Amino acid sequence: MKAKDKRTKGANELFSLIKFIKINALEEFFISKLNTLRESEIAILRSRFLLNGLAIMSVWLSPVLVINATFAMFILLGNTLDAANAFAMIGLF
Repeated sequence: MKAKDKRTKGANELFSLIKFIKINALEEFFISKLNTLRESEIAILRSRFLLNGLAIMSVWLSPVLVINATFAMFILLGNTLDAANAFAMIGLF
């Protein structure tokens, strides 16, 4: 939110000084200033959305991974996996 506030403040400053900027030909300076603020905000949003996506993916994948790990341990312990055992294990989770 701090990056968005900085960008909004910069845009408001640009709009309030538009006549001064046009008269003195400072468009490029203010455009580059506003673009750097936008880039910092986009970088923060990108990392936030990436972390949010990873969290959602882990919530959806965790039951599948737990069941697969349970099946693997059951087989590695030397037991045979048949339908009755598989459905009983799935019923536990």
